[in-house]
Amino acid sequence: MLPGADRSVVDRLLDQAAGLVDQVDDEHPWGNACWRTRGYIDIQRATAYVRMGRLRGTVALCDQILGTTPVPARRDNGVFLAHQATASAALPEPDRVVQIASAAAVVADTGSARFRRELKAVAGQAAAWGNSAARRELKEILSGVA
Repeated sequence: MLPGADRSVVDRLLDQAAGLVDQVDDEHPWGNACWRTRGYIDIQRATAYVRMGRLRGTVALCDQILGTTPVPARRDNGVFLAHQATASAALPEPDRVVQIASAAAVVADTGSARFRRELKAVAGQAAAWGNSAARRELKEILSGVA
């Protein structure tokens, strides 16, 4: 968590970076996120918001971005869904988290360590729900994934 981070500074820097994304013309695999994902900078913004504890901002960005990424970016979509679920779990919005986790679970077969790490964060946030029905359902979903 980056509690001391200034959202206005993060937004300004990411806005500057957004202006540079169109200049990326790279055949190397490590550069592919810029051309594969139209909302690349917004995803970085959502990631920063999660780490700063700006959870409503994260959920709003994920709502905008999800569904716009191409099908070949399944791993990325799973991570974005996990970000959204983590933020929603902390708000807390248990029913929404269960719905998002169910959608995210379909990409478990990609073997992404990043995806599994993000799902563990969802489970950690959900611990505050106690032994609720939503938490039990989430545990069941995550048991087949994480």
